[in-house]
Amino acid sequence: MRQAPLSPQMQPCASHAKQVGIALVSVLFLIGLLQLLATATVGRLVLDLRTLKNMRNHVQAVHSADAGWTLCTQRLKRGNVPMRAWVGQGEPAYWRNADAFDGNKPAAFNLAAAWPYAVRPPQCLVEQWTLQTQPNTSAYLLTVRGFGVTLNAQEWVQSITLLENAKWRHSWRSVVRGP
Repeated sequence: MRQAPLSPQMQPCASHAKQVGIALVSVLFLIGLLQLLATATVGRLVLDLRTLKNMRNHVQAVHSADAGWTLCTQRLKRGNVPMRAWVGQGEPAYWRNADAFDGNKPAAFNLAAAWPYAVRPPQCLVEQWTLQTQPNTSAYLLTVRGFGVTLNAQEWVQSITLLENAKWRHSWRSVVRGP
């Protein structure tokens, strides 16, 4: 069977073939842009999740140290804390020694057997010293180390607590940088 020749109105024109090629290139270009946008969005989400996880870890360590400071202060007032006497000049500085918290026989003690959402319970170190300007006052430097979910997430809280004429007074309290 022989086909009849196409009439001039039905013959494909050259511009139609070019339009099909441009449409394909345009669609491929748009798909590439969308893929690039999706990849960038996923990368940003992963970064945001890591940042959120680190922030949560840091906040947990701050709360652990703060609650540990409260527990340590209560135990000090009841009189059942191990303490280290500071014999040096000025403010006690044994807490700056890494062995004070992590040595073979650390002076710091755990405030609980376990701590929720933390790798370790908070630790407290109590250093007692005599104020030369106030001989009737007992001064205590409380240093508390709180942990987050990892050992790298640590926060330190410190205060000077004074016992003066059977009255307890907290001189100052701050977050400090660990040794």
